[in-house]
Amino acid sequence: MNPKQTKLIIGVDYFRNIDRVPNLAFARALMQYLDVELIHIRATAPGADMTHLAEEQATRIRQDVARLTQIPEDCVVIVPDFPPGALIIDNFPDRNRQNLIWLAPMDERGLTTRHRGSADEASIMVPFGNGNSCLKALQLAAPIARGSGAALLFYHTTWKIPGLASVKADDHMCREAIAIRKALEEEATAQSLPFRTLIETADDVADGIVQASVLHRSRLIVMPCSQTVEVGDYCLRVFDKSPVPVITIGKEVTS
Repeated sequence: MNPKQTKLIIGVDYFRNIDRVPNLAFARALMQYLDVELIHIRATAPGADMTHLAEEQATRIRQDVARLTQIPEDCVVIVPDFPPGALIIDNFPDRNRQNLIWLAPMDERGLTTRHRGSADEASIMVPFGNGNSCLKALQLAAPIARGSGAALLFYHTTWKIPGLASVKADDHMCREAIAIRKALEEEATAQSLPFRTLIETADDVADGIVQASVLHRSRLIVMPCSQTVEVGDYCLRVFDKSPVPVITIGKEVTS
């Protein structure tokens, strides 16, 4: 994935989160890992007239962001809103904006503060089911894993097939999920990225993802919102439960 070619935008809402330091720290790390030069800052309420933001205020905001991130001031862009497809770091994502990618830092102060000093054991988790949207998640997770020195962790939990005596979770996977696993592993191999795959039969999908992310030292969970589920989307349930930072990819981004 080359963000410069895909025009990936990384943004932070300056006033919506009282403690801006974690969000800006995550943004700075992602800019490095994804080879993005500019950070976009929304400094007004969504839809507000930018003329209400005095140039003196905009200058102070640019200077503050540059000071906190060590990003050159001329790389800080003040915008009235974020365009579709942008990756926004925010602890309070707008779930109605399904055309954005949201990263919630939770209580972390930076992307590599969790499991600091254990990069050989740390992971970036990509949960997968039986749909292709997780391949979009891998496009985002792969450079983050490479840049942060963590392995990829492909996670899948499956329902047990009635009457099948095998205790191996892999044997209970459906044909579509097996194909997705193969595609993920082949892509990671092609990019020479270390990875491991964990297959379980958890009683609850969201709980299984969260518990596995903690047990397997995940620094980040990257997963797409469901294209078909309107109520009880696993992606949103993981976001509500997880102590680990989560990237949720809006369904309009993966469609």
